[in-house]
Amino acid sequence: MASINGDWFHSRSSCNLTELLAVRKLVIESQKLEYIGFNWSGGRENNPKMFKFASLCGVRPSTMQTKIRTMIRFGFIRDTKICPLQWTRMGSLWNDLYTIGNYKAA
Repeated sequence: MASINGDWFHSRSSCNLTELLAVRKLVIESQKLEYIGFNWSGGRENNPKMFKFASLCGVRPSTMQTKIRTMIRFGFIRDTKICPLQWTRMGSLWNDLYTIGNYKAA
């Protein structure tokens, strides 16, 4: 029988502020010309652009992909595999609250 324990579950389902801020940075950076049209979910093997994009939030490509997929599942990011990453309405509302400094509401 499968079980969900501690860190394994948390690392794949967390929607805490640190996760949101990491993905927020990726959303912002994905708007840059060098990333427009980039497939963030593509292969990681011998893909320097993938490593560069992941390093923007200080993680490995596989972790970056997990973070983005989690935010898609939770409804913060539109479900697309090509940059630029785009906020959903809920993600946009959260980002706006965070941007203006209303951290408690965000």
